[in-house]
Amino acid sequence: MLVLTVAHTAFAQRFEPIAASSIPLASEGGTGQLEQMQMVPRRPNDLLGVAGGIVGGGAGFFGGLLVGASDISRRNCVGEDCGLAQAIVGSMIGEAVGLAVGAHYGARGRGNLAVQIITSTAIGAAGLYAAWHAEGAAPIILTVTPLVQLATVLAMEH
Repeated sequence: MLVLTVAHTAFAQRFEPIAASSIPLASEGGTGQLEQMQMVPRRPNDLLGVAGGIVGGGAGFFGGLLVGASDISRRNCVGEDCGLAQAIVGSMIGEAVGLAVGAHYGARGRGNLAVQIITSTAIGAAGLYAAWHAEGAAPIILTVTPLVQLATVLAMEH
């Protein structure tokens, strides 16, 4: 019985996988015969990428804030501002990762997600460093940083 089962599956028909990010285009000429379909890749959707980046960045920001401010991250801390620095760092990392993931999947996920996360995190770290050392421009820098992250991630999708 086992030999028949193995032999039967060995001669099974094999289908080529169809790319999920492609749409079929019918060829011209209606001869009534089955003609081969041509697959053309779809372009990334920038509007959905922006929406995904906003939702993902917001969720990552608050998720990172909660993880950073949790009791686990401040066990040996004593004082009034216990966990504040960890909450800020957690929120910035969560925002950078969430923005990259949300924009990637919102724009139909064509780019390299790992590179986009690393790039978004590096831009966020540079923005936090610049805001930390800026005299009065910290609010402007912290407002522009997510916009630069989103624009960079969306540019990497093309």
